[in-house]
Amino acid sequence: MLALYLNLTSEPLSIRSILKLSDDDKVLARRLFDTFQVNVYLSPRHVFPPTASGTLATDVLSLAMDDPAIKEALSLTGHKPLTWGQIYDVLEFLRVKRSKVKQTAAYYRHLGNPKNDRLPTNPPTLSEAMNAIKDAIKSGRTVVGTTVTPDVDVSILANAGYDFLLFDTQHSAWEIKQLRPSIETMRGKQAAPLVRVAANQAYQICFALDAGARGIIVPMVNTRAEAEAAVRACRYFPLGNRSNAGVRGEWGEFKNYRDYMDAVNNELVILPMIETNESLENLDAIASVPGVDVLLVGPSDLSIELGAPLDYQCDHYQRALNKIAAAAAKHGVVAAMYFIPPGMDPNFYVQKGFKFFTMPWGPWATAGIQNGLSGIKR
Repeated sequence: MLALYLNLTSEPLSIRSILKLSDDDKVLARRLFDTFQVNVYLSPRHVFPPTASGTLATDVLSLAMDDPAIKEALSLTGHKPLTWGQIYDVLEFLRVKRSKVKQTAAYYRHLGNPKNDRLPTNPPTLSEAMNAIKDAIKSGRTVVGTTVTPDVDVSILANAGYDFLLFDTQHSAWEIKQLRPSIETMRGKQAAPLVRVAANQAYQICFALDAGARGIIVPMVNTRAEAEAAVRACRYFPLGNRSNAGVRGEWGEFKNYRDYMDAVNNELVILPMIETNESLENLDAIASVPGVDVLLVGPSDLSIELGAPLDYQCDHYQRALNKIAAAAAKHGVVAAMYFIPPGMDPNFYVQKGFKFFTMPWGPWATAGIQNGLSGIKR
């Protein structure tokens, strides 16, 4: 204990010593820091505030810059003073190695924080950093995912660069109670698991959340009351009526169970689907429900309801999309497409205001393989 005491209270503060601590030593270190009021926040994910002399940032850089990938992640902000997010991601990299680095680089490439280079006075809570897709949605950048099926190695796609992987239990072969093993293979990887339930029913939403979903897609939401029911099913008391089954999913570490429930309530992404004429009539009512993050268009069903089956380019259909995008912008939520219709340019929809959608991974994978093979003399 004496050696640990001397190590932790010496100046300059050494991250190397902290990263070597056992779980028991971390608890002891936390107590020592509390006792001597040293401004360092310890957790399993190692989020630290700045030291007065700046030696912490220097130590982070000295450990990280030997790795090309983490160097890229840091260089994306132009070597400005380290932000909280950068410190978090560098130390996370040191903890889980390269599985986190690609996420770090992609995250800062699209989401960086150029307007806030100064470090905050107080460290962020872990819950503030635990659902990158929620942060991405709030940032206004385009969020792209892909759908996955049971015959796909989810762990590979989870680190391929997508923001999310979509598990569809409505129209694909996924069984909702069999999702957990596949979702667990995504832990520590870039993509977040989103689940479309088969119906707006609390027990199905509960199954998906217990499996580890960080976002819930609810089909055929037509009224404000239906949107409110979906949100309640997603959230723990007092904001909802989700049944408690212990800590589920990748949300971080918390001092107590209430902190975990609050983090999930705040960080979970909730996406009601707009697929009918009735939902078009109730856009403002649905979009204004607290907890709704995204208005997700079901392209096929909506086209059928509009009397233009699968005619995604007709004026009537496009006017409906304009109405959805306007309602989303009005209420501070994101307009989204479940998929980009075949043959249409994704950027057409981005310019229209739809900044959340899926793209099929198969054609891109094929093109990548063909490109790789083309460079080999055969």
